[in-house]
Amino acid sequence: RRWRFVLARRPGASGSAELGVRVELGPWDSASVGALASGLLKARPGRHLMRELEACGGNPLLVTELLRQLQWEGVIETSGGVADMSAPSSRATAVLTRRIDSLPESVGQTLTLASVLGQTFAVPELAALAGSSARDLVQPLSSAKSAGLVVERAHGLAFSHALLHEAVYDRIPAPLRRELHRDAAAMLEARGATPGRIARHLAEIPDDDRQAVGRFAAAGREILARAPDEAAAL
Repeated sequence: RRWRFVLARRPGASGSAELGVRVELGPWDSASVGALASGLLKARPGRHLMRELEACGGNPLLVTELLRQLQWEGVIETSGGVADMSAPSSRATAVLTRRIDSLPESVGQTLTLASVLGQTFAVPELAALAGSSARDLVQPLSSAKSAGLVVERAHGLAFSHALLHEAVYDRIPAPLRRELHRDAAAMLEARGATPGRIARHLAEIPDDDRQAVGRFAAAGREILARAPDEAAAL
């Protein structure tokens, strides 16, 4: 008789990766998240509840934790076979930040810098902003990806959900956030980025910084000449 074993482990857990075949599971889609919620709640999730659950970036563990939290708080009401909330809340943010804090410290530090670059970011630019090499980002970014916090995109990586990006970004103290945007602008300028990308970071620096204001104005004039719509947005 032959036996087959299926083993599962969370990112960062100890264990051998050399035995058998390794299958890395990606984020769940909305239909799968809805099915999970239906099974746990014995009712179909409503519009507000689904919006809250989708903020978990397709991570079934986070979805389950959030549902348990919402049930404990008594904010889910079931009627006519539909489980919903009266309005969306920000509870998903607390669950997401707790999930990040449960991972190695390097993951949180890397995601903090990545959040300054935007919801999507390029690995070479993140490495430059961190003052490190892409090799140094292998462990934290791999852990973040396995945890469903970041996903692959055509030209780099992205936070799995806009709410996750906002949660990480908003945790940065305002004075530090401004300095990180200053560093990001200098890094992008050194790498020959477009004026529009540089200007978005300069816009986060205080108006009393004359050098930054001058660079922002120069970038704005260049963008205005080439792309008026983009200049208007800035």
